Amino acid sequence: MEKAYRFLMLEDEPADAELVQREIRKEFESAVIMLVATRNEFIKEISDFKPEIILSDFVIPSFGGYEALGIAGTVCPDIPFIFVSGSLGEESSVQALREGATDYVFKENLSKLCPAIKRALDESKEKIDRRKAEKQLKESEERYRTLINDVLDTSQVGVFILDKGFKIVWINKIIEVFFDLKRENLIGMDKREVIKKYIQNTLAEPDDYTSTILSAFEKNNYIENFECKILTSKGRDERWLRHWSQPIRTGLYKGGRIEHYYDITHRKKTEEEIKSALKEKEILLREIHHRVKNNMQVISSLLRLKSNLFQDDDIKKAFEESQNRIRTMSLVHERLYRSGDLANIEFSEYVKILANELIRFYELNTYKVKLILDLQDIKMSVDKAIPCGLIINEILSNSMKYAFPANTEGEIKILLKQNNVNEAILCLMDNGVGLPKDIDVKHTNSLGIKLIYLLGEDQLEAAIELDRTNGTKYCFKFNMGN
Repeated sequence: MEKAYRFLMLEDEPADAELVQREIRKEFESAVIMLVATRNEFIKEISDFKPEIILSDFVIPSFGGYEALGIAGTVCPDIPFIFVSGSLGEESSVQALREGATDYVFKENLSKLCPAIKRALDESKEKIDRRKAEKQLKESEERYRTLINDVLDTSQVGVFILDKGFKIVWINKIIEVFFDLKRENLIGMDKREVIKKYIQNTLAEPDDYTSTILSAFEKNNYIENFECKILTSKGRDERWLRHWSQPIRTGLYKGGRIEHYYDITHRKKTEEEIKSALKEKEILLREIHHRVKNNMQVISSLLRLKSNLFQDDDIKKAFEESQNRIRTMSLVHERLYRSGDLANIEFSEYVKILANELIRFYELNTYKVKLILDLQDIKMSVDKAIPCGLIINEILSNSMKYAFPANTEGEIKILLKQNNVNEAILCLMDNGVGLPKDIDVKHTNSLGIKLIYLLGEDQLEAAIELDRTNGTKYCFKFNMGN
């Protein structure tokens, strides 16, 4: 459908106006034509009618063509203005074009009017589109400038933008602070030259930084991420930075690279403080375990000295058993003191040492009685290791003392395994003579048996099974709580 263009025609001669309108209708049948003849009408309709093209006679009584051109240029500068006149000479025509007219047509040659109108409308459209594009470009530049100035340039994250030749396109202000640089000195420089000339001298490990950056430049198809330390100097504080960079895959700087630098100094200082505090805590815990072990050895020595005052074998025996129990607990602290892990003990190693000490203490004939250790490597916390150690001490001592009378042969076995993530099973068994049939383990005067159940149920919170069919077998199933 043909567009209905709006024509504003300034003409005081009706006959001429009729001729011009007739000529317009030849090409623009749907045109809406507003005819005015005075200055006031012209000014009014420019605002109200909102023409898309203006046709004007050059000579109007009390109103000249140049004045009409000036008004149109002020009110609607993008609207085409064509002089259609019979009195416009060649010199005046050139002057009219200089003053801002789009074109001119002589009334005696109106056949040129429609081509001039079409040409003027096309030029007007191009002019309007160009102005709109310029406006959009200006707005885009303003948004970009705002992004740069208000966001990136005030950001605490340092930014390098590099083109495909790795020349510096832009850096933000915080980069100047990080590396003690000046932006105006760097724009346009090759980043590799900047590294050699400026950045290398600021780093604690310049070779690592340089080789990593240059490798990223060489391939430029992956994200790089590492930490670097900036050394202190005049005008520059010591700080830790995290470098994060990636290739630019689209846009104006496609093929280039963008680098970000995050200040992680506070985090690194906090990590160092935590490491220092942990080291101090580790030293303190080692000292505590060491002192507990020494104190227990003192107690054991006091018991031994006290036992020497008695002649009764039963009393001496009771003192010796107490010393073994103390030694069992002391051994846990000794293992922790010597271990790299102050919270957990390698329990299988602990069991081996404890068993060998009991063999020496009871002078067990290992040619007659075999000790079999089936131990899985398990780490156990202190609050589980001590009751477990005491239980092993009691049961193993009973087996060595009572299970094999008259130098008979047999086996003692200790089984330790991890059933699932936190559950452990500890079994101690022998194929000796077994417990006397008249002993009720739940109601006995034996301190050793009482300790086994007290430690197993109350401290380990273990499920305890006792099998007396072929010797004696204790099994404890408990949560290690690691």
